[in-house]
This record gives sequence, structure tokens and C-alpha cells, in this order.
Amino acid sequence: MTRERPPGPAEDDVQRLAALRITALAAIGREAGPEVLREAKALFDQAFATLPRQNMEEGFVDHLLALTAPFIREAPSEVVRHRRLLASSHLLVRLLSEGPGALEDELLASRLEDLRERLDCLEDIEPFNPSVEARLAHIYEGLMELANTVGLTAYDQYTV
Repeated sequence: MTRERPPGPAEDDVQRLAALRITALAAIGREAGPEVLREAKALFDQAFATLPRQNMEEGFVDHLLALTAPFIREAPSEVVRHRRLLASSHLLVRLLSEGPGALEDELLASRLEDLRERLDCLEDIEPFNPSVEARLAHIYEGLMELANTVGLTAYDQYTV
């Protein structure tokens, strides 16, 4: 009697997604600190928990990016919202520069570099400043536009 394996992700899909998670979180931890890293981990955990198991790798990045805006909007406080904006923005930078949608077009790569530099400039500024929050939201939305342009996601409801 042979037991059929239930439909689920292929082992190599799981390994590739685990590697993506590890490298992205390591970079976010280095660049943005432990509080932002905690939010990035929560976002990854939510994405893994809610992703349909068939074609896991193919749909994971789109699913992950589609969760970012609701994840940000549903933050329980302004401080957590700020951290989630940072986590989502850093994740987008990582995916756009090194992930499956790595930018090869010079114009798009230049736009990514501009957004990355602007994000880096906001890292250590007080999060309760409305001007900082507006600029951070603009950076996140610009990164999501790039992700849409290169086909990383079709999600277009990313206004926060």
C-alpha cells in the first residue's frame, strides 16, 4: 500500500524560499536594526502561513508584496506602522536589487538607487514627524510601482 503525498510545495521550492527569507532578513537586520527586523519576520511568517501550497515559489513574492500594504495599514500604533513601512521598503529594495526581479534596465536601476538612498536618509530620523512618515510612505509606494513595472507583483492597492 502506497501513501499518496498530499499536494504541497516541492522541497526545492521550500529551500529557495527559505534562502530568500534568510538573506533578506539578514540584510534588513544589518541595515535597519532589530525592531524593523522583527516586523519583517512577522511579514514573512504571515506570507508563508497564508500562501496556497501549490506553486509556492512562483506565487510567493507576489503574495508577500500584496500583504505589505495591509500589514502596514493594520499596525496597532504609529511606531509599529513606521517600523512596518521600513521593513516593507527594505524588503522591496532587496527583492528589486537581488531577487527574481533584479533590475537590469538602467533607468529603473537608477530609480531604485534614488529610492534606496532616500530610504537610508530616513533611517535614524524621529518616526513621529509627519513629514518623515509622508516621505517614507512615498518611498514605499515608489518601490511598489517599480515592483509592478518589472512584474514582481500585480498588486496595485499599495497606497498606505
